[in-house]
Amino acid sequence: MASIGVSRHLVTVQAEPRSIHLRFPGSEVKNRVDLEFPLPPETMDLIDLYIRDYRHLLVDESGDFLFPGKHGGHKCNHALSHQINLTVHKYTGLEMPSHRFRHVVGKIFLDRNPGQYEVVRQLLGHKNIKTTIEFYAGAEGAAAARHCSATILKLRANKSGSEDGA
Repeated sequence: MASIGVSRHLVTVQAEPRSIHLRFPGSEVKNRVDLEFPLPPETMDLIDLYIRDYRHLLVDESGDFLFPGKHGGHKCNHALSHQINLTVHKYTGLEMPSHRFRHVVGKIFLDRNPGQYEVVRQLLGHKNIKTTIEFYAGAEGAAAARHCSATILKLRANKSGSEDGA
């Protein structure tokens, strides 16, 4: 995250309506898998505000890095992760270094969509579904039970017994 380059990683996919993706080529990722994430307009509004009004306050020459370092280049990974962790802890009481964000996203998604490991695999860029399953399997048991219960209640409410009411 610390090495995000504005012109290198924030890629305009469509000018109007504006569509920006955060793109990491496989050569810059641990497992060599290309990663690409569409950014919601609200996220781009925050990034635009930060670049326009605040980034220049960090250093004299910010260059192309989203998070510039004091001595040129980008902010070191540890420093950025520590700053993120302090900020999240201040507002939530949670310990959240930056490397946990990807795991939290996977967990939140699986809590709402139990068993959907392939979506999480693609999102996190795991080469093998086994990696995703080994890390997350069993973590969404309560969510699976809630999902099952909601399905049964929906069927019960529909006297015909079919999900679509037919």
